[in-house]
Amino acid sequence: MEGRFDRFGSRRHLRSRRPEGTSPLQAEAADQGIHRELVLREVAVTAPPPDVADVLQVTVDTPLVVRRHLVVLDGHPAATADSYIPAHLVEGTRIVRSEKIPGGVHAALTEVLGTPLTHAVEALVARMPAPVEAETLELPPGTPVVELVRTIHADDRPVEVTVWMFDASRHRFVYDVPVD
Repeated sequence: MEGRFDRFGSRRHLRSRRPEGTSPLQAEAADQGIHRELVLREVAVTAPPPDVADVLQVTVDTPLVVRRHLVVLDGHPAATADSYIPAHLVEGTRIVRSEKIPGGVHAALTEVLGTPLTHAVEALVARMPAPVEAETLELPPGTPVVELVRTIHADDRPVEVTVWMFDASRHRFVYDVPVD
């Protein structure tokens, strides 16, 4: 993969900015001429990591559905994404099944909740990878990662937390921030 993949954090979730039925990542990759493959690695019900429980405002024994993905860009592992959703919100839906969801999980979650997703909050930290992260992303020695924790809200309620792990050498994070 030549150059870096631009991730447009401030506009990527706007449905008006992408073709219907496409996820933000799918649309960004297509716009940049990058072949994107999203590999579903696991779907399971699990107890949340403590930091995820805090963000979702649940206890550490609350069952969550986790959907784990590997993002491959132009044939190279580029990121992982572990998405956590309270199990009681999505029981019996395709979100809990080990299958790809056309249009992405957010389209399905909107349908299940019966209300639109209203906003996302992202927090980024650059750091050196754990050995398993370096192995999964096939990182050369000394390559940092960017950990991004994104919380999706429906109104004021957090309904999904995704912990992304990006190969820092393959990504650029772009934000268009209004100033007045």
